[in-house]
Amino acid sequence: SESPKETMDYINDHDKDNNQTNDRPTPSLHRAVFLHYLRCTWFAQVVYVISSLARVGQAIALGMLIEQFSFTEYNDDGRNDTASPSNVRRGYGYAGILVVCGIVFLLCKQRQFFITYRHGMHLRIGFVGAIYAKLLRLNSISSVTDSIPSGRIMNIASNDVERFLHASNLIMFLFWSPIEAIGVLILGIHVIGLSFVAGYGLLLLFVPLQFYLGKRFATLRSNVAAITDSRVNLVSQAVSGVRVMKMNGWECEFNQRIAKIRGHEMSKVLKASRKVISH
Repeated sequence: SESPKETMDYINDHDKDNNQTNDRPTPSLHRAVFLHYLRCTWFAQVVYVISSLARVGQAIALGMLIEQFSFTEYNDDGRNDTASPSNVRRGYGYAGILVVCGIVFLLCKQRQFFITYRHGMHLRIGFVGAIYAKLLRLNSISSVTDSIPSGRIMNIASNDVERFLHASNLIMFLFWSPIEAIGVLILGIHVIGLSFVAGYGLLLLFVPLQFYLGKRFATLRSNVAAITDSRVNLVSQAVSGVRVMKMNGWECEFNQRIAKIRGHEMSKVLKASRKVISH
């Protein structure tokens, strides 16, 4: 994995040229972050595939082990031969596969989480550095800086970049989960039969509901971000003009305005949290 400084330099390189040329496409931050993510977490992708195979193997071994206990076998004399040495060895074999797959899944899952979480931290630090470098290039008396409140910049640098840390752990499920789901469907039909499709189809019915709740939660988070920007901007104004506020006795008025915005913000946060719980 690359260092945070290399991550910041990679992001800044895609932000220098904003003009489209004939031999170079328009710079895209989304494309740059996605390509950088694939380049730095390719080993985590391999580890995730191994952990997924181990998890599927663990489920198959558990089913075969349970089936081994309910299996009844008779010898040529008509006696129960379930506890024969061959059946006992087969049961121990399934139990060993179950344990080995569990160990492999545990080791691979922790390694994959470590790689993606570290890359998410690098992205967060890199974006904070890119925001700081962008601010240094802005003219302090231009209309651009006047149209962007300081609260919004502080909210982006403190809260919004934190999403990259969580997205770095979960983004790989976006393109690996459909492949894994198709593999489980084929394996379930092969092991259980066509009756597996009925239960699998019931799970697929919840996918549109998940999409709706996710979209609704994103809308609520956007509303919360807008309110947070206004609150942080008001607090920044109060801190920067604390002498004028004290001299004119505006403490109570600013306190009431901040408390009102904070109460509105908390109501939106609680509403979004309820959406997460229902999700």
